[in-house]
Amino acid sequence: MSQHRPHVCRQVEETPQGTAAIYRLSCSCGLVGDVRYARRVAEQDKAAHLMDITVPLDQRCTRPREHGARPWDTCPLCAGQLALPGWDVA
Repeated sequence: MSQHRPHVCRQVEETPQGTAAIYRLSCSCGLVGDVRYARRVAEQDKAAHLMDITVPLDQRCTRPREHGARPWDTCPLCAGQLALPGWDVA
């Protein structure tokens, strides 16, 4: 089970036209995105990665604030637990 902490990194690169800022998605799972010259495009890569790894609604943490779980990670405290009869998890 890998935790994901995606973020967009900004770096400076030398090009034939001069110095340019590049942006790249980087995640703690080891994913490194393509070089992008616009931050919003790298943010779109981040959003696409989060959509790929998001846990289904019925398997998400029931108390994310208390457990410190992100919507795209499996909560170690809630994983595999069934809802109590009569309790609505929504």
